Amino acid sequence: KSKLYDMETYLESLQTALSVIEESSDEMRKNFDPKLNARVSEIFSCLTGGKYSQLHVDKNYGILVSDDMIERTCDDFSSGTIDQAYLSLRIAISELISGETKMPLILDDVFMQYDNARLHNVLDFLKNYTSKKPEDNQIIIFTCHKHIADFALKKDSIVIYAG
Repeated sequence: KSKLYDMETYLESLQTALSVIEESSDEMRKNFDPKLNARVSEIFSCLTGGKYSQLHVDKNYGILVSDDMIERTCDDFSSGTIDQAYLSLRIAISELISGETKMPLILDDVFMQYDNARLHNVLDFLKNYTSKKPEDNQIIIFTCHKHIADFALKKDSIVIYAG
């Protein structure tokens, strides 16, 4: 009986801790979510050439895209558009959590699903992103795809290619 009592007490303490953590998480998300959704939408709009202007990140970091007032999940889009959405999310989260302390953004073969139009948009966005304060916005892109390296060179990016 003593062992059962100890286990029940331990379970109750775990349930209390979980409840407090969930409440804290919900409170933090009230402040973080609006900023995240606004910035993700802004970046996603740039990456899609204005085709999509509203993106919503849910509690589990799933993405919903608003298209003509209809919210659709990423399953309804091409792999290139999905990659653009998640790149937007990565950039927005890195900005919000780093705050004033800027850290480099390291991208490893994230453009594989991009067609030429998407590649053009993302490289223009990244060039504009780094031009504001180059010392604060270092972006390192790794790729083993020659066409991506060639495209980046045409956009005046510094490229180190080891194919």
